[in-house]
Amino acid sequence: MAEDIEKIKHIASQYTLLTKREEIDFITVLHRSTPQDVKNLRNLFEEDPRWVAHFYENYQTKRRALQQRDTNAWDRIIEKEVQEYKLFGA
Repeated sequence: MAEDIEKIKHIASQYTLLTKREEIDFITVLHRSTPQDVKNLRNLFEEDPRWVAHFYENYQTKRRALQQRDTNAWDRIIEKEVQEYKLFGA
């Protein structure tokens, strides 16, 4: 898993506009993920680095919804994820 996280760090720093703080925040989240999820994300990010920013933005949106206890926002986030899942055939 450590090798996959290192590769994701490299991709995030080279190919995204995330700030250093955002990169650290994102990597911290990855450490709470399963090794298989991290490997899958690495493969996705290697294929298209733009997904790093997309996943980070989605994480931040979820975090804000949870902090504000906004169930409507949470439902919209999940619905958007379901639509993306269907669209990209993940």
